[in-house]
This record gives sequence, C-alpha cells and structure tokens, in this order.
Amino acid sequence: MMRLLLVANTSNALAVHARDEVKGWLEARGIQTATASSGDFTHNNTEVRQLSAEIGSYDLVCVFGGDGAILRTARIIGASQVPLLGFNFGHLGFLAGASGDDPISALEAVFADEVTHERRTVLDACIRYADGHTEQITALNEIALTRGSSGRVIDVNLFINGVYIADIRGDGILVATATGSTAYALSAGGPLMAPTHKGLSVVPVAPHTLAARAMVTACNDIIELVPAAEREQQITVFADGEALEHPDDISAGIVAVRVARSPDELLLVRHDAPDFYTAVSRVFFGGGHAR
Repeated sequence: MMRLLLVANTSNALAVHARDEVKGWLEARGIQTATASSGDFTHNNTEVRQLSAEIGSYDLVCVFGGDGAILRTARIIGASQVPLLGFNFGHLGFLAGASGDDPISALEAVFADEVTHERRTVLDACIRYADGHTEQITALNEIALTRGSSGRVIDVNLFINGVYIADIRGDGILVATATGSTAYALSAGGPLMAPTHKGLSVVPVAPHTLAARAMVTACNDIIELVPAAEREQQITVFADGEALEHPDDISAGIVAVRVARSPDELLLVRHDAPDFYTAVSRVFFGGGHAR
C-alpha cells in the first residue's frame, strides 16, 4: 500500500486547504497519508530527527508551500531518495514541480508515471570547533558564514582542494549549489547555474575589496572556509537560510567549515512546472518575447 507524507506551510491558508483536499482524495483511494507542518522543521529539532528516521517508509513527499517549505522538507528527506513533489503556493517556485492550482491532476500523473524526475545536488558540511568537536550539516541551497551579532566584518581564508585562494574580508562568504544559485548567492552577485550542474559556486558577501569575485568549482572540489586566527570573531553559520543556534562563545570558536558535494542527491518530481530558463526569464527579466 502506498504511503504519502503531506507537508504544508500552515501559515498559508491556500496551501493548507489544498493539502486537506489532497489528503481526502488519497484516503478515498486507499492510500495512507500523514501530515506535517514545514514550520516545525527547524535545525535538528525532535520532529526533524523523528521524521528523518522514518522517512524511508514513505513513497512520496508532497509539499504545499513555497521554496522555503520545500527547502525545510528536503532536510527531512536526507539520503533516503524518497521523491519530493512541491506544489507552488509561494512567490518564486523554482523548486516546485507543479502549480498549486490542480494538485490532484499532478498526483494522477505521478500514479500514471507521466512525470519526470530531476536530481539536485546537496551540500555536506563539517564544522570544526576550537574545543575539538565537529558538527555535520546538509543544505540544498547554500552554506553561508556571515558576521555575527557584533556586526563587525569577518575575515575568512578560502581554500579549494587544499590550495589557498584568498583572504575574504566582508559580511561573509557562501557556498551554493546550482539549485541555490537563484537564491542568496544571486543576491550576493553569484552566477546563475542550470539546476542539474554538479559544481558549486563560492560567493563573497559584501566583500571589502574590489578584487573579490564569485568562483564556480568542479563537482568534486572541496571548499574549506577558515576564519582568520589572529583575532576573535563572531561568525554565524546558515544552512539554507536558517542559522545554527549556538552560544556566542561557541560561534566564536569555529576553526574551519569544510563543504563538498554530497554523494546523495534530492529527487524532485516535475509535472507542469516551467523549465529553468523559462522561470529565469519570468522571475528575473519579466518574461516577454524577443523583438
């Protein structure tokens, strides 16, 4: 018997209504469902750990919301390879595989095997602290190191494959996937990358120099971000826009952050969503036609 997890952005009434409508339709056809709120999927909380442990028992995860809800749900899916179908109830909709107008038609297409699947790169990051402990995190869009509550610029040494590249001084630095190239990385001046590109981009955030530029890496490159040791710094680490919450004495003790492409990928289901370049034209250039 099929089993679906239905996740909604419960602050969006339209998304909740669609989720409930789909739940009734599925259960009338003998398909088991469970529901969750994407707002509960904060970094490494109890619900995240519990759902992550049982996610493999689901055949499909459906998300009713915007890209933020899909990002938080992707954290639950992890390495399980359970496909995710997002119904767009947000503004951009780059991650959604179907519109929110007719989710039942999209699910009928799923069951008829009339959809496509797109594999997206995921980031693995290891944070090493001065007291010797480490923390493993994953992200679909980006890992970012930014200035902490003091508001002072931070100073980070960038290494790629063990080779020193530059000392980046500014508001921060981020490492993004191609999926994340339309998000924070774009705002920081990074390049747009086709979503199936396997390489990463390294983007300085408001660098205090005229020389700093974004870089695009190969798929197997390893990026290491090492805060300069000569002065104490308050640094906040963000994974997909969510801050890792630590006391200031721990956040000041970050020794290095190692970021690489994960061996696991996220499987996105695509139904009637526009292709990437159509979405780029519409969202960033206003659409229209050639003259």
